[in-house]
Amino acid sequence: MEPREAMTTLFGRRWTRAELEARFGSLSQVAGVSLVTLSDGAERGVRAVLFQTGSGLEFWVLVDRGFDIAKCRFRGVELGWQSPVGIRAPWFHEVNDEGGASFLRSFSGFMVTCGLDHAGAPYRDSAGRYFAPDRTAIDQPLHGRITALPGQLVAYGHEWRGDRCVLFCEGVVKQAAVFGEHLVLTRRYETEVGADSFTVRDHIRNHSFFTTPHMLLYHINLGFPLLDEGAEFVVPTRGVRWAFRDSTREGIGYRFQAQPHYDCVEQVYVHDVAADSEGALRAALINRTWEEGAGLGVAVEFNRSQLPYLNQWQNFQAGSYCMAIEPSTCHALGRPHAEAHGELAWLKHGDERTYELRFSVLKTQSEIARFEAAVRNAAPEILDNFAAPREGFGQS
Repeated sequence: MEPREAMTTLFGRRWTRAELEARFGSLSQVAGVSLVTLSDGAERGVRAVLFQTGSGLEFWVLVDRGFDIAKCRFRGVELGWQSPVGIRAPWFHEVNDEGGASFLRSFSGFMVTCGLDHAGAPYRDSAGRYFAPDRTAIDQPLHGRITALPGQLVAYGHEWRGDRCVLFCEGVVKQAAVFGEHLVLTRRYETEVGADSFTVRDHIRNHSFFTTPHMLLYHINLGFPLLDEGAEFVVPTRGVRWAFRDSTREGIGYRFQAQPHYDCVEQVYVHDVAADSEGALRAALINRTWEEGAGLGVAVEFNRSQLPYLNQWQNFQAGSYCMAIEPSTCHALGRPHAEAHGELAWLKHGDERTYELRFSVLKTQSEIARFEAAVRNAAPEILDNFAAPREGFGQS
């Protein structure tokens, strides 16, 4: 007999494969993965893979938007951020428009990938490494190109592993140019029937014969009702390294989130995060007042060896209210900081990088308490909400 933990947990009890399959003719009765095409407005033509685990967790993977996540819901409640621009098909997007800031006309959803050769503010890069005399510079747009590229769907569906049913999809996104980079992202999502969590595994390879810069940032965007006044950013930070500006005069700190304001200016923090004994870093946004104190949270875990930076974005403007957790290979100041501090990765032909993130819904007080215990084990002292940044404001 298989151990109890290797069985599927669904609707409050554990099941064998045979017990579940006896109760329906199709897995879609309780969970599954399906492919749809969005058909109206700016989202017209975008393919999406819809995951439903049966626990109440549902998320949409946009095949044609860099395999990013648009919506992420738990029991009908949206956890991510839906901005005014919504889902915009890449064929309606000009990546270098508005001086490289057109990213803001497609910026929406639970997870937006920034990279693969650039993350951060628009930047004029030398093209000399590509040996094309007529191409002297590359205009890198805000947060790079990958999220605006359509992908190739390789596989999706479910597979039984003993009495566990795994839901998955896998795809490939290519970022390439003649006399330029040729970087390929292979991304796989996995979860299980009955699960309240999922993983993202990314594999990036340089297929070109030119040594190419590599930067990657995961913009994990959380919105109302998870984000609301008093929601707490729980992270094992040993100190704020840098902040975009001083927001203490507005009474806004990194830890406790503020309500929307029509005239609020965005804030960015770079945290010095403590890892556990295995190198794992973790962070969560937790709303303790949800459903009369039951609490609700979204946690992300990743590894310092892959993503050494954790940035935090606060956008409390009325109408586009959001807080983002940003695991990254780079400081929020992007390319100039990475070059100045010797932190910019360069990939030769055939060089590869692998990244993995795990997302979890924290839906009970006991789950929140376990997460907080893991945070305090890594960083026993909780910083003051208005901890002063060690590197100052708005400077490298």
